[in-house]
Amino acid sequence: MYGGRDPRELSLYGPRDAAACLNLPEKTILNWLAGHDSFRSVLTVKPGQRQLSFYNLCEAFVLSELRRRSRYSLQVVRKIIAELRVEYPSLKYPLAQLDLQAVDSDAFLARTAEATASSPSGKLYQKSGQAKARAELFAKNGDEALINISDRGRRLVFESVVNVFLKRVDRTPIEGVVRLYPFITPSRDPNAPKSVMVDARVAFGKPVIAGTGIPTAAVYQLFNAGDTIQKIADEYERDPAEIESAIRYESVRAKRAA
Repeated sequence: MYGGRDPRELSLYGPRDAAACLNLPEKTILNWLAGHDSFRSVLTVKPGQRQLSFYNLCEAFVLSELRRRSRYSLQVVRKIIAELRVEYPSLKYPLAQLDLQAVDSDAFLARTAEATASSPSGKLYQKSGQAKARAELFAKNGDEALINISDRGRRLVFESVVNVFLKRVDRTPIEGVVRLYPFITPSRDPNAPKSVMVDARVAFGKPVIAGTGIPTAAVYQLFNAGDTIQKIADEYERDPAEIESAIRYESVRAKRAA
């Protein structure tokens, strides 16, 4: 169906669709996607690419949380991405593909036989020697050892963002990230119900009611046409709460796209 290509790498989302999906300004997505005269693209895209893949959507999710929750500048974000690319050159979308963790450096080193942690690139990270331990950024790729990718002298307060991302995606040991559960309300609560999902293999990557192939846009259209939530729920044989979540999600998307 996809010509042997990974559907997660196909260009499925225009900037407006991606912005509405993640509840972000379209201009932000456009800047991250294409850049401008004084701003380079941040997402992993080919020159001239004007649409996002599922992996790009996950990248944008992490970027938005880095900017919103931890107030990282794009300059710092670029350094993080550059470090990840050096450590894992085989991964095309490190922000979306890696299992990132922020852990106490002394606690990590206490569990290792040596005073250094190595990485796939061959770099060594010395124990900081600081009296008070602070969180450092570590990464893990599959069965490889947990490694420290924090820049020397810099501690990346990354844990909250990583935890949010991992709570809003489904991963498999072999495929990695396969499914994203976007936020439905502006509160962006990471523990909110996963009522809407985005899966590149379902409905061509369009948002659907979680666990189904029912596009949230179709539900929203029926509601706008005058059908009640109960009638739509009966038609699709779903719980009314799922229908209500789909309508709430699409109403936010509609406001973004207006």
